[in-house]
Amino acid sequence: MPIKEKDIKSVPRKESERTLIIREAGKPGLPKEGRFTREKLEKTAKKLLARLGLKKEYLAFAMIALNNAFWKGGFSSIQGKRRLLLLPKCLRDQKNCRGAFDSEGTLLCAECGSCSLAEIKKEAKARGYDFMIAEGSPAVINKILNNKVDAIYGVACMDSLEKIFPKANSLGVPNIALSLFSGGCINTSLDMKEFLKWLRLNGDGAPSGGTATLLPLAREAYSLFEEPVFSRLAPPSFFRAKGRKDARRLAGEWIKRDGKRLRTVFTLAAYAAAKHGDRALAGDKPAAGMPDAVKRTALAVEILHKASLVHDDIEDNDAGRYGAKTLNAEFGTPIALNAGDYLVGLGYKLISSGKAELGAGTCADLLDRIAETHLKMADGQGRELLLRDENRAALKLGEALDIYRLKTSSAFEIALYCGFRAAGNISAGDFALAGKYSEYAGIAFQIFDDIKDWNGSKRKRVNIGVLLKNPGILKALACKAGRGKKLERIINSNRSAAGKKFAVKEFYGAAGILDKAEKLAKLYRRKADLTAGRLSNKAAGTAILLLSKLAFGD
Repeated sequence: MPIKEKDIKSVPRKESERTLIIREAGKPGLPKEGRFTREKLEKTAKKLLARLGLKKEYLAFAMIALNNAFWKGGFSSIQGKRRLLLLPKCLRDQKNCRGAFDSEGTLLCAECGSCSLAEIKKEAKARGYDFMIAEGSPAVINKILNNKVDAIYGVACMDSLEKIFPKANSLGVPNIALSLFSGGCINTSLDMKEFLKWLRLNGDGAPSGGTATLLPLAREAYSLFEEPVFSRLAPPSFFRAKGRKDARRLAGEWIKRDGKRLRTVFTLAAYAAAKHGDRALAGDKPAAGMPDAVKRTALAVEILHKASLVHDDIEDNDAGRYGAKTLNAEFGTPIALNAGDYLVGLGYKLISSGKAELGAGTCADLLDRIAETHLKMADGQGRELLLRDENRAALKLGEALDIYRLKTSSAFEIALYCGFRAAGNISAGDFALAGKYSEYAGIAFQIFDDIKDWNGSKRKRVNIGVLLKNPGILKALACKAGRGKKLERIINSNRSAAGKKFAVKEFYGAAGILDKAEKLAKLYRRKADLTAGRLSNKAAGTAILLLSKLAFGD
């Protein structure tokens, strides 16, 4: 019987066992180049525990020890002022704490002395660390991508560590993790001796050699949305407005709202890898000399995505996105629709403005392919809306997958295509493989996204009515298993919307639908990465694999 995930996250209470695992993890034999994949890390940790005769329950702890040993040199080489210390708010004395929380859920320590946080903060600040008390906050990744920190030292429960550190790994950011003795989120504790050892680590380390990284390119992608770069690429004249509800003003504000900027990173990385080869992923300013026309194209890809989100929110009657009201919720459908349309026009305009730098032929190809993508996405959304209205109990697997290919896979593909086409030296075969990668990755991404809708791990508030009628993979798998009619009975029952959601989630769990969906997503993810590995341009293939890690958070 396979061990359950919750049963592998125990922290050894005996100091001798913790010390033994950490010492064994630090022995010679770790990879000198590259980084641990999650699979390799888990496999190595299992062998380590078996060799020591320790419990399988310590698997996650052993994985952290291995990861820390790998990043020790890189972390040590970075000055304290470029490190971020991330602490959990559950270390505070909940009853006596005088601190307050900001709008992002970060605890602002009052240094009242009721717990150990004040003393920890004092020493961390003395060593130059940036400092945050928050769990899994998107602000952590934003600090990395906005070039404010180069390394993370995080203390949290196992579940919270999983939210931040895979993405840090995928970006090639040195990271050290220390798990609390237990979860529970109230008055927890940590191994203070081990904590101080890592906090005080300084000076004589060296980064792991030959480690390909997306970090400079990801930072470049984020900089496109910040001043003064944004105004150079998208002149203020596009956003001059007469009033609060002017489409130009709303478009400018919407572009700069929160978001993963994932498509922008895809385009810049595809261009840099195709143009400069392995140097683009070596961390030595690969964006230097990148034409503004390429940056505008990458910006346009994200703007067109943002336009589609405005329209999706209208169609789904969603009220919240990025921690704020959607445009339709705040200003009404007509104004939101107009702002979305303006964004579409702006995206095309930014691309067409690159004729002088990229050539008329390249720009024509970019516009043609983006128009084709626009048609596919609208077709996919149209199919989804029709099937949602029909709400039938016999949804076919192929119907759900076709929607994913049209709506999500095409968005992956256009981001890669724009970067490769702008570089101008990718073979037809590699273009085709990038397209096939995008098909598989898009399907995997959308399945994982649908699963998040049901386990509550998405930041966006989900419209329950739309969720229940969504013609996605979960419903298709239920229908394939002959459970479609039972599902429909729950959806059409007299329960409240929240009651229906709970009942459907219970149904999916009991019927094994969520597990089947996750297995299918992992299958498509493996197919995607295998396809990326077949590109003849090896630097481009490596870039796609790194992008894949970033997209899937591992």
